[in-house]
Amino acid sequence: MKAGQCLISKNSKYTACLQRDGNFVVHKKNAGNLSKQWKKIPGSGMNIDVDVVGNAFGQNKFGAMYKYDGSKWNKIYGGA
Repeated sequence: MKAGQCLISKNSKYTACLQRDGNFVVHKKNAGNLSKQWKKIPGSGMNIDVDVVGNAFGQNKFGAMYKYDGSKWNKIYGGA
């Protein structure tokens, strides 16, 4: 994968785009808002995935795990 390329979640609600520094930037699709279809989720991560209901979770460059609840990232404690 090269900088600028994006991955799309299976449910098409999230994209994770690779930056030049090797981190990913995550965007969430806005439902019903045609003027701005994608909203950037604050923060960045190295490993990104979605759970069974479509919420994004990922690991930051320091190894900490977080899950996005639709409005903010929540830290997941314990190992991955």
